[in-house]
Amino acid sequence: MPVDKFGHTDSGSTQRTIAGGVTLTQANNTFLRRDGTIAATGNLDMGGNSIEGLSTTYNPSEDNHLTNKKYVDERDDSKVSKTGDTMTGNLFLHFGSANVRTMGSRDLRENKQFVFLLGNTSNKIQCRVNRPITLQSTDGFLCRQGDHDIMRFGSALGRRVESFQDIVMNGKYIVDLHDPAEAQDSATKKYVDNSLKKCHVGYIPNLKDNASRTGFHVISSSHTHGHEAYKAFNHDEEEDGAWIHGDGVIAWIQIKCPEPVII
Repeated sequence: MPVDKFGHTDSGSTQRTIAGGVTLTQANNTFLRRDGTIAATGNLDMGGNSIEGLSTTYNPSEDNHLTNKKYVDERDDSKVSKTGDTMTGNLFLHFGSANVRTMGSRDLRENKQFVFLLGNTSNKIQCRVNRPITLQSTDGFLCRQGDHDIMRFGSALGRRVESFQDIVMNGKYIVDLHDPAEAQDSATKKYVDNSLKKCHVGYIPNLKDNASRTGFHVISSSHTHGHEAYKAFNHDEEEDGAWIHGDGVIAWIQIKCPEPVII
């Protein structure tokens, strides 16, 4: 290797030695060895640079071991032991390269519960194994879409459900109704079937006989030939729509309809 008149090597030479020479002890006490046999005695300032080239298969075994990004991104939280604590600030989860972030408990067993409190112990989301998830609130739950109220479960008026929009049943039934009590109450099939039908005009069809096949039956105290009782209910202009009673002072006429009805 080139040496100047003072015994110094070329600064670009791979075989360059420090002027005056350096002992192995001085080198070990001053520099970090590449083989890892020398431990650092102070903090390592990276000056804003990164440490790269770590093994992607390396998993740290001690709490103070350096690890890589892959281990942090893929770590299994079930293997990490944590103790409870109270946060004093907001908690935001960053997605990074992941598509899903999960919060909650996944090791519930019999006789154990997972409770998510919302301000106090009276407002909460509660989950137990083999039981429905329970939403509990002192003032009920309000479902909104944008600035519009959709449905409220529970209110100051008591345990009731209030709808603020139309309910579309999509071809399904509303069942187990009670019989209506107020004018605006929904009616049950039983109530409709057993109620009198109000039909003021056109309910009785044109009759051709006292015993009509339509289910109407007419009787009277008496009649005059050609003016039978059923003709009192016949409103066909081509027919003689009149009933004339025969002899006797008291005359009456009666019609039996197929169902109870107010005419």
